[in-house]
Amino acid sequence: LPAKCSPKCTNNLTYPPKPTNIPCYLARILANHKNFFRQKSALEELLLSRGHKCIFLPKFHCELNPIEMY
Repeated sequence: LPAKCSPKCTNNLTYPPKPTNIPCYLARILANHKNFFRQKSALEELLLSRGHKCIFLPKFHCELNPIEMY
């Protein structure tokens, strides 16, 4: 299996995964697995353990990322 899906793969990350005819590759299969789907990153766990909030924003999105408004 190749590691990444092609850009035209429209199967969004949802759990349980939606049935589709598009063959998904290893990264998408692992991301949709119940053991990985809700797993927090090491950075997020570190911030939460110290009492901070962690919000990941889309890159370069002019409406959702405040620094892109200026």
